[in-house]
Amino acid sequence: MLENTEMALKYPHPLDTFHKFLADCELEIEQHCAEGNKECFRLTNGAIVNLYSNGTVQIQGVKTSKSKVEVLIGERLGTAPVQATQVQIAQEQPKKIFIVHGHDHAAKEQLELILHKLGLPDHFILQNNGGTGLTIIEELEREIGQGQTATRFGIVLLTPDDMGYSKKEGETGVQPRARQNVVLEMGMLLSETVI
Repeated sequence: MLENTEMALKYPHPLDTFHKFLADCELEIEQHCAEGNKECFRLTNGAIVNLYSNGTVQIQGVKTSKSKVEVLIGERLGTAPVQATQVQIAQEQPKKIFIVHGHDHAAKEQLELILHKLGLPDHFILQNNGGTGLTIIEELEREIGQGQTATRFGIVLLTPDDMGYSKKEGETGVQPRARQNVVLEMGMLLSETVI
């Protein structure tokens, strides 16, 4: 897929000097009006220059007129000429949903069914991807570690699969808790993606 991209221009001077700036660029203004948060300058060559209140300059019009104005303004501002370029956009692989779960397989299967019904069947469950020769931590780093881009977001099922208590309360304070590996994987996801 081809897409037009262009570098954004910023006008670094007081906005009330832009009219003179265009004249210094040897651009003739045919019409000037203010619309909301922008000023619109229609030029005699057919291009339209919009100056927004934040200093952003947008140029519209026929390709030849637009390109000429972009070059003139870019040179005057001391930036490289702005030219629309053809950029090849790589076809992206669909991103996966990383699922973290404990021992509650019914909850995991229900989640998989919901994702499938929502049309999001591409998900990664560590347990389902054995045999790669990597340790569990290496596999986690490959899927959700720093710099990877294959995971869109994660879903963590914090089901009460273990029992735990604090040393202070002793065994009388035992309560259900999520498995510790689930808590670790959730922390890894929090540091890299959105849960």
